Amino acid sequence: MSADTIPHIFEPFFTTKGSKGTGLGLWISREIIDRNHGSLKVKSRRAAQGSGTVFTLFLPGGNQPS
Repeated sequence: MSADTIPHIFEPFFTTKGSKGTGLGLWISREIIDRNHGSLKVKSRRAAQGSGTVFTLFLPGGNQPS
């Protein structure tokens, strides 16, 4: 993922997939995670020896039913 793309990936309707994507997946995911007081972070690297993108999701534990 390019450095120019990363700041926009959580925006509604932003997609890099052209007509095959709606641009809602990461936006909806982030909304759900935020409402549950979690976090979603992204790291991406583009290099000749290896490129990739990693998402880290954290959701805090809640009260367990008795």
